[in-house]
Amino acid sequence: MEITKKADYDQTASFGQSNYTPLPKGGYVCKIFKAEAKETKDGQPMIHIAFDIAEGEYKGYFMDLFQSRKQNARDEFKEVKYPFEGQSWIVVTDYEDPNKTSRKFKGFCTALEDSGTTVWNGNKFMLNALDGAMVGIVYQREEQEWEGKRSWRTLPWAFRSVDTIREDDYFVPEDKALPEKTDDVMMSEGFAKVDEDSIPFK
Repeated sequence: MEITKKADYDQTASFGQSNYTPLPKGGYVCKIFKAEAKETKDGQPMIHIAFDIAEGEYKGYFMDLFQSRKQNARDEFKEVKYPFEGQSWIVVTDYEDPNKTSRKFKGFCTALEDSGTTVWNGNKFMLNALDGAMVGIVYQREEQEWEGKRSWRTLPWAFRSVDTIREDDYFVPEDKALPEKTDDVMMSEGFAKVDEDSIPFK
């Protein structure tokens, strides 16, 4: 049987030769390129942002990963989503009392303002001010479980000012492992339940 080169040979990615490097935990200066108002399942206001690393060795990390996934997608009609790690969902209200402000939202606003972006006009939040805004983000390693398999991911943990990241003056939490499996560990949709208040990004 004669073997001939297919038309897509030169564009096909080589299996096992990816240059993908996992993002290390730590602090990164990021640039927001998408911000939209959304609602939680129970109708509370929430902000969704998408961003990329703007400085340093990992500049453009999430967009490069996104483009690589698009290029290597086998199904041209399947939507390739922007990396989860390059997005954040910030609930505006406290999950225990909707009449109070979420600490995560306050931290988000404080980090933006300390980085030079004004987000309030009186008592109105200016969503359009986030387009192109710079902010610092601290990442931690977190163990997750999906369909019975455990793996580690580097996920956003907290917002900080840009200067805090540039000056290397921030705290990085220890790796967060899942508890050992016991009858007392309740699983929901394949993920271990955790304390919502311990997750700055939602």
